[in-house]
Amino acid sequence: MSARAIGGTHLVGRSPDYLDKTIVELEKFDLKLISPCHCSGFVGMARLWNAFPSAFVLNFSGRTIEAGKEPKPRVF
Repeated sequence: MSARAIGGTHLVGRSPDYLDKTIVELEKFDLKLISPCHCSGFVGMARLWNAFPSAFVLNFSGRTIEAGKEPKPRVF
């Protein structure tokens, strides 16, 4: 079963070990889209982008992500 995750991951300031464990757990969901918000922090967002390059969609204020539609561009 594939999933989509959009929203706050609250990873800002978390340790590398915590980020590693988060990525391991997220890998279990076969993510087709992951679009974390600002509370993920730069490091957390970069780690998620590296872990899920084909699923990652950069999220930002004013961004609209519509269900069933491919977000373009995925990353600027």
